[in-house]
Amino acid sequence: KERLSFMLEDTKSSILLTQAKFKDYLFEKESNFIFLDSDWETIQKENKKNIKSGVNADNIAYVIYTSGSMGRSKGVVVEHGSLINAFWAWEKAYNISSDTTSHLQMASFSFDVFSGDIIRTLCCGAKLILCPREILLSAHELWSLIDKYKVDCCEFVPVVLKNLSDYLKERNQKMDCMSILIVGSDSFHL
Repeated sequence: KERLSFMLEDTKSSILLTQAKFKDYLFEKESNFIFLDSDWETIQKENKKNIKSGVNADNIAYVIYTSGSMGRSKGVVVEHGSLINAFWAWEKAYNISSDTTSHLQMASFSFDVFSGDIIRTLCCGAKLILCPREILLSAHELWSLIDKYKVDCCEFVPVVLKNLSDYLKERNQKMDCMSILIVGSDSFHL
């Protein structure tokens, strides 16, 4: 509660999008909460036309907070232009194009890797397949998800890829649908 209160005050957020089930984790001041589940009926009545946002490259896309291991957490501002520059770098390094159609998202939305997953997907016009956290180490379920949606771009941590590759090797299967496989955050040994 204290950490969430700090982040809301620090960012001077005027609105918090959340779900009613998290109400107990939030501080008492609810005037700026929109509950995407319990308020959905009201939300659906809003105008469905796209609005002109006026957002530019210098505007803040999001603020991500450090763990606070040195005391108080610190917010790091990420601008829209930085995300687009990151996409252009990924596009060049990984040869990402509009030919990639399905990206698998495995990182928690509260981790900065998530923004990479969503930006790579949106900027090349692909669909983002959300991977439930509980199946990451279940090679059978993970492979079923990848195969079902013909995922052709993934960013793996080595332990998840190793588990999946061992599973596929045992069954003499290949990841034929995969055209871009990104592995990072740790050393990798097959």
